[in-house]
Amino acid sequence: GGSLPGAASAPTAPATPSVKIPIFGDSDGPEEVREPLRGVRKAISAAMRKSLDRAAHFTYVEEIDCAALKSTRASLKSEALDRGVRLSYLPFIIKACVQGLKAHPILNSMLDDSTQEIVYKNRYHIGIAAATDAGLMVPVIRDADKKSILEIAAEIGDLSVRAQANRLTANELRGSTFTITSLGALGGVLATPIIND
Repeated sequence: GGSLPGAASAPTAPATPSVKIPIFGDSDGPEEVREPLRGVRKAISAAMRKSLDRAAHFTYVEEIDCAALKSTRASLKSEALDRGVRLSYLPFIIKACVQGLKAHPILNSMLDDSTQEIVYKNRYHIGIAAATDAGLMVPVIRDADKKSILEIAAEIGDLSVRAQANRLTANELRGSTFTITSLGALGGVLATPIIND
């Protein structure tokens, strides 16, 4: 889905519950457990609420034939492995999104509330939503239009590893002009993500 530029604050250490979370159905445990909302999770919560208040969210679903995509990915897998890169479908989706953004510039824009202007972005910085133990992070692939499929795949791998370790810089988490929420690993059919504001 589309994105308004921006990202959550720089990551902090993940919140550690002060009490042991009981196993669901453990009738000997407390009735509920509370944990303060702070750090990355608090910043993410505030950004998501702000986005819901400011942006018009909608969902559109389309089915496509991916036979050619599957074939192309299969033909590049050995080259990717030689480079030590895991080649998922996501780099292809990023490149397809960039082509769509070039064809429809309004999708690579934002509303500047202070000036009441639509700001068209001339760069293609693609945010990739990544669930981590610390919360949702959105690392950014900068200038995705200028990178090859394998370069993007390598960068996704690096950013993903560092997101899971909570080792991304603030700069790597801001400035996306469009964000992709990839839920392929969950095996779902449909999702309605919130715009990354």
